Amino acid sequence: MGKNEGADALNPSIRASDEDRERVVEILRQNNVEGRLTSEEFEERMSAAYSARTMGSLAELTTDLPVDLAAHGRAQAELARRQAARVPVSRQVRGAVSSWISLGVVLSVIWVISGAGYYWPAWPLGIIGALGLASFIKEWGNKH
Repeated sequence: MGKNEGADALNPSIRASDEDRERVVEILRQNNVEGRLTSEEFEERMSAAYSARTMGSLAELTTDLPVDLAAHGRAQAELARRQAARVPVSRQVRGAVSSWISLGVVLSVIWVISGAGYYWPAWPLGIIGALGLASFIKEWGNKH
């Protein structure tokens, strides 16, 4: 999403993307559900949305509906940005924890096979866990 996205959405001659078309179809669908459009009107406008080439053509499909296409686009972009910012950290954390647990299992099996005794896997697991925790805290601090 570029910094000019809001300006592009207001320029009627800008070429529409598939994402733009889907956004308008979702607006039309919502207005159909709310009773502002009949099924026939919805079908006509949906077909027109999928064949639209410019943002102006898409905006014409919603002019009589209580929707600001540019504001809706900005709201959707902000929602997507928030979700994207949140998801990678949780995936990264799950992956790191899963790897750490897998390493712990492998090292513990080696420890048992080697005759048990002093639990030496605590050292590599502790060091790797501390480094992972520090990395997570740093990443979390950058996002918040």
